Amino acid sequence: MRGLIFLAIAVAIHALLITAQGAGRSIPLDLSSAFNAKAASTGLNDTFADFDGSGRAFPVEFLPSESSFTFDGIKFALPPFHNATAYDTVRSASQVIRVDESGEFQSLHALASAVWPPSSSALARVGNVTFAFAGGSQFTASIIVGPWYSDSPFNGPIHTPWHYANGSLEYNNTVDHNITHILYATMRVPSALPLVSITLPEPDTYINWFSITLRSASSSLPSVPVLGVQSVRSTTKWFDSELPSTDSIQIIEVRLDNLAPLDGTTDSWIRTPYNVSISSSDSSLITVVPATLKRLRSNDQALLRVGDQHGHEVYRSEGWEVTAGIPEWVKGDASLATHEAPEWYDDAKFGIFIHWGVYWSQRGHHLDSSMRSGRPTSAFLTYAALAVIRYNWQLHNPPDADSPTWVHHLQTYGPDVIYDDFIANFTAEAWDPDEWTDLFADAVRATLSSSRSITMVLHCSTWELVAQKCDRDGAKTGYSQELFDSAKTRHPELHRGTYYSMPEWFNPDYAPYARTDFPGQPALYAFNHSCCEPYFGHIPVDNYLEDLQRPQIEKLFYEYDTDILWCDEDGASAFSEIAPAWYNYAAAQGRQSLGTTDLSQKWESSAGMDPFSYGYNSNTSADAYMNASEIIVELVDIVSKGGNFLLDIGPKADGTVIPEESGPLLQVGTWLRTSGDAIYSTRPWFVQSADSTQGIRTPEGGVLNVKAPVPVLEGDTVRMLGGSQDRWLERECGGREL
Repeated sequence: MRGLIFLAIAVAIHALLITAQGAGRSIPLDLSSAFNAKAASTGLNDTFADFDGSGRAFPVEFLPSESSFTFDGIKFALPPFHNATAYDTVRSASQVIRVDESGEFQSLHALASAVWPPSSSALARVGNVTFAFAGGSQFTASIIVGPWYSDSPFNGPIHTPWHYANGSLEYNNTVDHNITHILYATMRVPSALPLVSITLPEPDTYINWFSITLRSASSSLPSVPVLGVQSVRSTTKWFDSELPSTDSIQIIEVRLDNLAPLDGTTDSWIRTPYNVSISSSDSSLITVVPATLKRLRSNDQALLRVGDQHGHEVYRSEGWEVTAGIPEWVKGDASLATHEAPEWYDDAKFGIFIHWGVYWSQRGHHLDSSMRSGRPTSAFLTYAALAVIRYNWQLHNPPDADSPTWVHHLQTYGPDVIYDDFIANFTAEAWDPDEWTDLFADAVRATLSSSRSITMVLHCSTWELVAQKCDRDGAKTGYSQELFDSAKTRHPELHRGTYYSMPEWFNPDYAPYARTDFPGQPALYAFNHSCCEPYFGHIPVDNYLEDLQRPQIEKLFYEYDTDILWCDEDGASAFSEIAPAWYNYAAAQGRQSLGTTDLSQKWESSAGMDPFSYGYNSNTSADAYMNASEIIVELVDIVSKGGNFLLDIGPKADGTVIPEESGPLLQVGTWLRTSGDAIYSTRPWFVQSADSTQGIRTPEGGVLNVKAPVPVLEGDTVRMLGGSQDRWLERECGGREL
């Protein structure tokens, strides 16, 4: 069925839905003179194509042959992918791109992808783009670009089912079957002055550009808002409720611009609240949750969430295509790629995760004392969290004096003690799951009565999942389940997550999928190199993925009712086979679940309160732990860029959380109770470049002048967070100061 999707913003505001001459147009920039690499390859023998600097490239047959491409309401000019002798991408190297069509612009939109050096891995990259304006002024801001491929099944606007690999770097494989992407990125452009040129990021950002388009702003100074709908997008997310997904209210996102210039008067702002709804020409789309737009200043943008409740047809109109309804997920990348990080996850911003397991029963002494006064030594991994969890691995790799873990173990326990002997010591005699969940809830909730979604992720050891089938003196099991039960009962507002490592270092059944770091064979005794150490909990299976990995993950799905599953380490995985059933199971309960694959679209950053270890390390001094001020600064920085912050703690082997971790967490919780509105449920829209800090000084006269284009109007009341006194003063000259 076909229908027209249109935006309705109440009768009183319809007159404001105007577009000044030229505003809202897509202006593609000419990148042809800057192209310096070939992304599209004609085949294995094409030596000209080298997208990432390591010989990898896109298969040209899956790339568009057209000269233009439209995504998210923006029209792009495409490079000459199908010209085998022409460059078609720009490896960022501070190139200056001229803007031939002079004028003011609202935003920059790009088709780009991040690559990485051979020693790195698939990560998003951040680069600074500098805009030069008539008169000589400049504006610099950051843009975030996702990786051109990863193990996660997500789809960029343009994507191919695989790419040509470099056999010398990838175990003689010449084809990598990960879905490979050209991605979309956007950023704001100040529209007060005509734009002259754009300077791309420096080479070490590893960003490659295919197309850049500018969205034009109004060149006049209008007396009313100049609004433009950039895009309308249906999602597979729904508004949180107790309803199953079949009755849920689907979220449709509307991206709305105020294209009036930055220096326009406040008459060009939306200054009073309006409801935003969508409908189709045949009335088959029903808006049941209109979005509320309270204020939208000039040169600003709002991402609005509108709730629709209806069928499963796909509607097409003059520019917008929406899928009404949320389909069930089925096996295959095409379906899994439509699953999105839930709205509650994007709203949460701050979460806690825990590293606690058998590896703590060595009393936390395995980390080198030289790390007490600085970062880990070169003998250790960059972040010693891995030295904690990889104790058994580093005990055997290498099994000699070159391994600090091997030396420590020999000196502390002697040559006859193996890793599994620590299990009996893991008794957790002071364990109280209620104390943990109370601490986490107090640390991250905005107000005592808040129903905000917050996240707790537990690093669940495989030992926890199999130990109940085995017998080991002194060791208790079921900690994860007890913690989840406590959270469900005491703090149902907590979203609960689990960690699962796809491979196991020394499990012999992993042999068919083995690689260097995960050999898939029992460990030799570390001190005499004889074969072989026992592998606690090992129950031989015919198929590692189906007989071991799958039932363990399904236990987390259906017995723990986990909301989040973090699948760590790449390699062989059963997740894609079992994820659709989990997504549908959770949806039938009205829960929106989150897998690692969904983090392709919504990023998070993690850190440990201990600067050297994700878990407890007795060699870390009390003053080395992150304090509340450091946590808050990190949280604000991450949230301002659109990410979530996942903070780790490491309880002691007895189950207690040390004051150096619990104290700052509670202080952060106190801060969030007054400042949480600036953190939770926010979405980024960059309004100015970062300040260059030469030093810190006291504001003159005790007045802090904020130069950012904050949407503040005369008559607004500004209060110092956590206080009651008005601090917003009117100046005689007409300005305002804090």
